[in-house]
Amino acid sequence: MNHNIKKINHLIDTLGYEEAFLYLKQIPLDKINSKILEIFLRVCKNICKHQFAFNLLEQLSAKLNNNLIFLYQKALFLKDYGFVLQSIQILNSLRKKNIHPEERKKIYYLIGEILWKSNRFNLALKFYLFFQKKYANEYQISRNVLICHSNLGNFDGASSQLTILKKINPFDCGEDYRVVTQLKKFTHLSDPYIDEIKNLLAKDLNSNSKSQLLFALGKIYEDLSDYQQSANYYKEANNLKNIEYANFSIQKKIDQFENLKKVFNQKFLQSNKTSNLCKSFFIVGMPRSGTTLLENILSSCEQISPGGELSTYSKYFNTIYQYRFNNSYKNFNENVTQKDLEDIGSFYNDEINRMYKSNYIINKLPHNFLYTGFISRSFKNTKIIHCTRDKNDVLLSIYKNFFAGRLLDFVYNTDNLKNYYQFYLDVMAYWAKVLDDNSIFELNYEKLIESPETELQLLFDYLEIKFDKKYLEFYKNSRGIKTLSINQANKKIYKDSKHKWKLFEPYMPELFS
Repeated sequence: MNHNIKKINHLIDTLGYEEAFLYLKQIPLDKINSKILEIFLRVCKNICKHQFAFNLLEQLSAKLNNNLIFLYQKALFLKDYGFVLQSIQILNSLRKKNIHPEERKKIYYLIGEILWKSNRFNLALKFYLFFQKKYANEYQISRNVLICHSNLGNFDGASSQLTILKKINPFDCGEDYRVVTQLKKFTHLSDPYIDEIKNLLAKDLNSNSKSQLLFALGKIYEDLSDYQQSANYYKEANNLKNIEYANFSIQKKIDQFENLKKVFNQKFLQSNKTSNLCKSFFIVGMPRSGTTLLENILSSCEQISPGGELSTYSKYFNTIYQYRFNNSYKNFNENVTQKDLEDIGSFYNDEINRMYKSNYIINKLPHNFLYTGFISRSFKNTKIIHCTRDKNDVLLSIYKNFFAGRLLDFVYNTDNLKNYYQFYLDVMAYWAKVLDDNSIFELNYEKLIESPETELQLLFDYLEIKFDKKYLEFYKNSRGIKTLSINQANKKIYKDSKHKWKLFEPYMPELFS
């Protein structure tokens, strides 16, 4: 059996996943143990053999359904492909079995993560609170409770968890302070949070915690209308965070898109033969351009569910690119066909349909603007909404925020940010030029907040859904959100953020020049 595992790994390293898959298919079911299964599922994932993997798991269930490792692997795989309820059912059965306490704890975390990532914030919160009773001094559990309260806009709940976290580990609360301060409008310089954060900054903290505390202070002083002090804290936070992204190159992103353009121009400019029907509305643009406001309005319609920032399309696009074309633009350009885009659309639909039962789902990952043309060719009836906003307001709104993950590697340096913004404009200008007139609906943030009913009527006409004025009361919707716009999510449409950059221009002219 060890020989099999060595051979599989050797095949992956030398000939790739496809050859490894062919070898794995020859192994009899009764010879597949948990280690081989783990590799098998990884191989299937990397070559988009999802249905084969699902069938394999079902076949193995007959003999391994009491095997804890098998059940755990099955739950993880189902989770990754949108089988939320089935995955949780398996994990719930596992946590009730006679297993090691640390394994049970790992399962608790995984159940909470699945609920949270599928936007079931109320359920995730209830589960984490239940979890917290069993592990009262577990730092990460309290942090997850805080995040859930934040997603739901609950300042008191988040603040109470911050109090707990400070007792457990007072020197690792940078993220927690930043999250909590986003939920509150500060009105007095005497607010105790200000001294708490400043005292913490005087300690020997890691750069990530320190930068998050500086972002928190920037937000507090902005609330207090001290824009000079606010700008100083924002600049210090960004300078510290940008150290992690010293290798950022805008030219690399330009070159990557130039390659995509060549492929699209040669293969897909006149092509749109796919039969995939699309139930997603794709909202694209720059971060902080009004995408969350728009999602909140649209999801007030009974037919539409909020999906948030789903990376599902780019995940399958990149998987196809990597395994069918060996990560080579040359191979991609020479050999990609409409069938490949149709497969991406089919894989996307399969996963989205498992996760959501509504007629339509919103996918508001701004980064999808890079794939706009390919998205339009992966489905028969794609609806793509491009959110635009005043350039300087976008730049400011990005620069004054901390972003989780490493996808937004351009945001912490003013030159990188401005260069990326121009790159985004160039990309969208290209798509507007080569796609049909009705392929993209452009929605301007300033027009939306000035004349919401007029702009939304036009948008709903494009989406082919009847508009109802009650959708303007989206702020009564109690659903949670993950994005940085949580503080505005449960408010009426307001105009306070329009041209806000002018308040900061004297103190950070380098951002707006």
